[in-house]
Amino acid sequence: MRKEDLLRAAEWARLHQAVEDFIGKCESRWKAAAPELTAQQQDWLQWARTTAERWSPFARGYPDPNLDGPFDRNTVPFGGPYPLQHKMPVPPTMPVIPPPQPARY
Repeated sequence: MRKEDLLRAAEWARLHQAVEDFIGKCESRWKAAAPELTAQQQDWLQWARTTAERWSPFARGYPDPNLDGPFDRNTVPFGGPYPLQHKMPVPPTMPVIPPPQPARY
């Protein structure tokens, strides 16, 4: 599960950066047209940046080496309790990959 969290966090970081880049381009276009941003443009930029920040894995506290790094499996009793972890949500751009199916002969 920790490997999945790493992949999910990387995808959330990629999406976050893409949104930040888009917001920056919007701001640049508006400033190229008129050096002073309107109140509506400033409000939109503030809203967009706040919204984008929620998608950053860093805003969720990921990675935390105490929660998200390796652990010694030999110290975990059979059946738990298991070490805590973040359990990152699946980004909307990641396909669901089904688990491998055993070969049938």
